[in-house]
Amino acid sequence: MSAMDDRQGNDKDINVASNPGHFERENYTNLFLNFGLLIFLLPIIFLIPNVRRFPGFFGITALSLGLGGFIFFSIAKFSLFSRGKFLSFGSGGMTQRNRMFYRLGYALIVSASMIAISILFVEKIHGSG
Repeated sequence: MSAMDDRQGNDKDINVASNPGHFERENYTNLFLNFGLLIFLLPIIFLIPNVRRFPGFFGITALSLGLGGFIFFSIAKFSLFSRGKFLSFGSGGMTQRNRMFYRLGYALIVSASMIAISILFVEKIHGSG
């Protein structure tokens, strides 16, 4: 490798480094991959004692939250379907209202999942008795 090739390689690094958005997205991805599971499991740790005391209530709550989340998510997605956009990821082509429904739907589904996982942990550890 010549000195010229080495210098050109450094220029490429400088061009990537001059794009802070690239590193910012990468950092968010790494943060999510490293701490996402921990952040997801922390509420479950606090839910487990309550789920153990009131399993029926939390079962109905998880089902209701999941159903509500699915409804909000579906409303947001159907707005895209009506415009002929059948394959989309994220809330990019949605109106502000539908974007809010989309995110609320996901939040409710994640909350329901946390409660459901807590119920599964309690059932696995303590049995159904």
